[in-house]
Amino acid sequence: MVRAAYLDLTGQPVSGAEPAAGRSFMAESYDPLTAISYWRCGELGLRDWLSAARGVDETAWFASDDMRPFELMCVRMGWRMVSRPAGRLAGAARASRRAPADSASTGQAAGLDQPAALRMGPGRAQRRSRLAARRTRYQQASRTSATRGDH
Repeated sequence: MVRAAYLDLTGQPVSGAEPAAGRSFMAESYDPLTAISYWRCGELGLRDWLSAARGVDETAWFASDDMRPFELMCVRMGWRMVSRPAGRLAGAARASRRAPADSASTGQAAGLDQPAALRMGPGRAQRRSRLAARRTRYQQASRTSATRGDH
């Protein structure tokens, strides 16, 4: 799909050939973040992740003949890692200063110990179902690379 989109955008002819079965794709900007979340849950080890990463056929950013996109992605991810935690902490501090101190606004009436501004986001069940779907994709990628003999 990615190759067809590239060929179409660059004005090159797109062949109607069948895609190769079992090919795997990795977006380097998201895969390590996902792997860390699995590691924190105890569902993915370093060896499992490395095994799945070795079996990748196509990458989103890395190309040995043109490293600039990969380098730019690394710089942007580094900047994001450095700047985001500080931004989140500052935003949470501003939200807690703005929120009234009564129990209804802080969530204490519902027995929650965090302010409502910090409890935003998907629920636990949604996070678990997303993690289960990711785990399934990792397991399928690992099985695919194991059956091909990629280790």
